[in-house]
Amino acid sequence: MTIDYQTAATRLIVLDKKLAGIQKALGSLRAPGQLTAEHQALLNESADLTSRMVATRREGVQLVLEFLQGNGKDKLDSGLVQDHGSGHLSGSRIDKRGGGSKSA
Repeated sequence: MTIDYQTAATRLIVLDKKLAGIQKALGSLRAPGQLTAEHQALLNESADLTSRMVATRREGVQLVLEFLQGNGKDKLDSGLVQDHGSGHLSGSRIDKRGGGSKSA
């Protein structure tokens, strides 16, 4: 399944907020022996959210790799990746003279 940059970014923001809420709830533990069923459920959900975040980031990296390998031209043409002629693609500046890319 291929996703666009905005969808990936939105997923990461939502998952990050959920994870922050879980970590805040887990912060109420006073000692390791106080692990209740609720805390265990929160730990399990935290692990699940973390793995989903990693998978979403991996999909984003795959999109970038496809673009850099030339397979992204179709996505650029279809509007999945927006350039608008500025050379800017998701936080990086592409040197249009072929000299490489620079961080924004």
